Amino acid sequence: MILVVDGFNLIYKFPEMEILMYENKLNNARNALLKTLNLYSKKRKQNKFHIFFDGKKEIGSMVVEDELEGMRLYYSHDIKADDQIKLFIRKSINPSDIYLVSSDKDLQFFGKKYGCKLYKSEEFAKIITDTLKKHSLEDEKDSNVMLSKEEVSYWYALFKGKKNAG
Repeated sequence: MILVVDGFNLIYKFPEMEILMYENKLNNARNALLKTLNLYSKKRKQNKFHIFFDGKKEIGSMVVEDELEGMRLYYSHDIKADDQIKLFIRKSINPSDIYLVSSDKDLQFFGKKYGCKLYKSEEFAKIITDTLKKHSLEDEKDSNVMLSKEEVSYWYALFKGKKNAG
C-alpha cells in the first residue's frame, strides 16, 4: 500500500502536535508526526509512506527529498506541498494504488480524478491512534513474565502467612 501524506494537514489532527505548531515548534511537530508514522508503519509492514511538507527541512537547508526509516520525505521549498503531491500522483505508474491522506478538498478532488483511494486526515489519525493503542495493549499482554518455581513457592508461602518465605 502506498500512502501519500499531506504532512502538515495530518499534524493538525493530533492535538499534541497541533499545540506544538501553535507554539511555533515546527520541527518538534514534524518529528512527532514522523515518529508516530514510523511506529504505525512498523505495525503495518506493507505500507510505503511518501510524506510531503510545505517549506524547507530547516532554515537554509537545500534538501528536497530525504528518507527516514523507509519513509520518503519531501520538502516543497518555494512551492506548495499540494502541488508536489499532485505531480507525484500524476507521474505515478498506477495512481489507483495510492492512498491519499489529506483533508484538503482540492487535493481530494484531484486524487479522486486519478483513481486514488482517499483518507481524510482526521480519519487516518484515528486509524493510527487506534492501531497504536491496540498494539500497545497486545505488547503489554505479551510482556507478562512467567514466574519460576522458587518465585511461586515464595509468594505461595507469603500468602499462606509465613513471614520468612523462601
